[in-house]
Parts: sequence; C-alpha cells; structure tokens
Amino acid sequence: MNIALLKKNIESEKRMLSLCKQKLRGMPKGSLSCYRIQNRLYFKKYDKTGQKYAGTENSSIVSRLKKRHLLEEMVHVLERNIQLMEELLYGYKEFDPSTLQRNFNRAYQNIPSDFLKELGYSLTDNDPDFYGEKKIYKTSSGLMVRSRIEALIAEIYIKRGITVNYEAILQLKDGSIMRPDFTVFCPSCGKYKYHEHVGLLSDPAYKESYIKKVEKYISNGFYPFYDVLFTYEKTDQGIDLTEIEALIELFIR
Repeated sequence: MNIALLKKNIESEKRMLSLCKQKLRGMPKGSLSCYRIQNRLYFKKYDKTGQKYAGTENSSIVSRLKKRHLLEEMVHVLERNIQLMEELLYGYKEFDPSTLQRNFNRAYQNIPSDFLKELGYSLTDNDPDFYGEKKIYKTSSGLMVRSRIEALIAEIYIKRGITVNYEAILQLKDGSIMRPDFTVFCPSCGKYKYHEHVGLLSDPAYKESYIKKVEKYISNGFYPFYDVLFTYEKTDQGIDLTEIEALIELFIR
C-alpha cells in the first residue's frame, strides 16, 4: 500500500470538506419538493415554519436549496471517506516479513532467508544502480557492499555471529522508505537495529543530507545509538576500526 498517496488523499479530501462547510454557511435552510404542470416544474420549500411556494426552476431560492443539498451530501460522503482512510492508515499492518519480524519476541526472530526466498521475498534490494555505485566488495559471508570500509564493518558483525544485511529496504511509519547501510539482528535485545556509516562531513551537501537522515530516523521513532548506530570517518585520521568495533560492541550488547 502506498502510505504517502493515502495521506495525500486524506489531506485533499479534508480541504474539500472544509470548503464545502464554508459554502454551506451562506446557504438558506430547508428542503424542496416539486410537481409538474404541463411539462413545467414548480417547487415547494419546507422548513421549520412549514411549507410555501418557492417558484420555478429559475428561482434563486430553488437554485440555492439545490446547492445546499449537494453540499450536505458531499460533506456526508467526505466525512465518511476521511474516517475510513484514517482507519486504514492507522490500522494497516505491513505484511512485509522483515517488518513483521521486528515486532516478534526473541523466540521468533531471525527466520532463515531461504524460507523468505520461498515466499518470493528478499530482505536486500538487489538493484545494482542504487546510489549509482556497484557492489564490488565481498564479505566472508558473501554479502556484497560498495566500499572497503563497509566490508570491514560488516565483518565485525559477521565474526560475532550477527545476521547483517546491506541496504535493506526499511519502511517508515510516515510511509517513506530508507535504506540503512546495515540492518542487523541483535540477539541480546531480540530485534533489528540499523547502522549508518557516515563519510566526511566536510562536504556541506553531504552534511546536510546526513542531518536530514538523522531527523528522519528520530521523527519515525528510531533513536541514535539505541536503534541506529552512526559511525564516522575523521577528516584528519581517516577510519578508526578499533573505535568502530568498540561502538558496535556497546550497540549490540
């Protein structure tokens, strides 16, 4: 289901609902009935005071009461539509195996990938052109990554027996998608966690992108160094694998 499109439809119908209610404020109250005499329609208006003749098709009061009826019906339908869409938005449960597993207790976590493949599902997205770079580095487990440092980070998890996936699709609560560098299953806490390795922040555009990524994680309920580990390359020292390994130890503890 396209969550983003559903949210857009809800907002669109809310705007239309607001406009219809605004238009209703200036409309006369009452209802209509009509009768025909020699192929011409004549109308009666009904309200709290009773009924009275309202005129023919071209009468101003007839026209306005017709518009009122249309607006009232639109309000009724729009309110129902919005209610149903919001129930779907907040009640819809993602059937994606990866998403479901994150909410399982420890006993049901870490389902073998071979079984997921039988269901036609793969945790990693095999699009070779994602980010415009090829996955050319291979880890000891056969995982393909884009850079040497990412391969080294993956090996830290692998040698600890931690299941690790690279650039797996992560569906967020707001309907958008992210691809963390690493998705890892943490046996000690029985859930999936995420690891982002950050390049040189001296590049303003890269730094801005990094900040937006952190904000996106937080706004969707994923918190740095608890749900998401961020490791960094240092401008003057390059990569400190010892430090990264120590952070990972704390992260999966």
